[in-house]
Amino acid sequence: VDATICESGIAIISATASDGEILWFDAPTGGNPIGNGTNFTTPFLTNTQVYYATASVNNCTTLPRTAITVNVNPRPSITSTTDDLICSGRAILSATASEGDVFWYDSLTSLTSIFVGNSFETPVLISSVTYYVSANRDNCETASRTPVHAILDDTIPDFDVSENGYVLCQDVGSIKLETRNPQGNYTYIWRNDSSTFTENSSSITVTSEGNYYVSAISEAGCISDEKQIVVTKSEIATISKDDVIITDDSTNNSIQVANPNLGIGDYEFAIDNEFGNYTGGSFFKNLSPGIHTLFVRDKLGCGVASFQFSILAYPKFFTPNGDGENDFWTINGFDASFYKMSQISIFDRFGKLIYQIEPNSQGWNGDYQGKKLPSNSYWFRVLLTDINGNTIEKSGNFSLIRK
Repeated sequence: VDATICESGIAIISATASDGEILWFDAPTGGNPIGNGTNFTTPFLTNTQVYYATASVNNCTTLPRTAITVNVNPRPSITSTTDDLICSGRAILSATASEGDVFWYDSLTSLTSIFVGNSFETPVLISSVTYYVSANRDNCETASRTPVHAILDDTIPDFDVSENGYVLCQDVGSIKLETRNPQGNYTYIWRNDSSTFTENSSSITVTSEGNYYVSAISEAGCISDEKQIVVTKSEIATISKDDVIITDDSTNNSIQVANPNLGIGDYEFAIDNEFGNYTGGSFFKNLSPGIHTLFVRDKLGCGVASFQFSILAYPKFFTPNGDGENDFWTINGFDASFYKMSQISIFDRFGKLIYQIEPNSQGWNGDYQGKKLPSNSYWFRVLLTDINGNTIEKSGNFSLIRK
């Protein structure tokens, strides 16, 4: 009868004969006699060995010999294990053996296995549990058991969002939503009102406004409550000459934003100081002649738009008497750099052209061809085109007064 040894040791093998005495040899023919009798105890073996038995009848030992093998199996080992970390329920543990089967035990010393196989599903856990595995091949078992851990961690993830609300500026096109202060190594679930995103990191870049939601998943699989982030879309204002009404050459010069739709944002306004006080009102009065700038600021921070304009005043008289005061007639508030085209003409009451004011001159001094014209009424005609494309055509009269 063949025998098996685990890793090393001795074995007792046996043979029976219908007649005569059993003789044991170390070779199928010839060789050395090594024992006699029904049983034979081998020396200490570390490798598989074959022995041969035959019957001796009346000292005749030429009968055929029968081979009997002592198999020395290598002791199997556990080559890998996989723990499982869960939030609740059952854990799935696994182990692999170099040879044979994997036996699972609930303690280091228990004699009875609870499962045989590579993958083991635990009962529902109420706390972390350590199981032990060994490899067994033909009753040749590993020398020691290997621990495999079913870890229960039901801690709910805790984190913050960097902002509860973000502004998506239209000219930027995207905004990054971020989490912060995670109390563990988490992955994340991001979604909006219509779909769940594939991104699972601690931040996400979005390109549209709406409600967004984020929850965290711990390494054990516990899921936090959702946190909401609101993304609001806005944009810098767009303003042109067609959006405003300018009143000048009056006792109350003003500018009013007549178009309420300067963009999708909510806007506030300031005059001449981008970093000054802003107001929700879009009407500014009592403006002095000259160049002014209207600033339109998006309340959600998408930028400040500006609109430059001119307030003009046409004097009713002038006194060219050489005293240094009011000696020239010109348009108050006129700035040659603001106008792409300018034509300012002076006529007498009969419509005769008297003078054309050059853009960078002081104006008309009351002379015509080197002679001082008398006190009288004169007329002006103005054609201007400013940098905004706004065209001004104005005519009127004024008095020349000599004292």
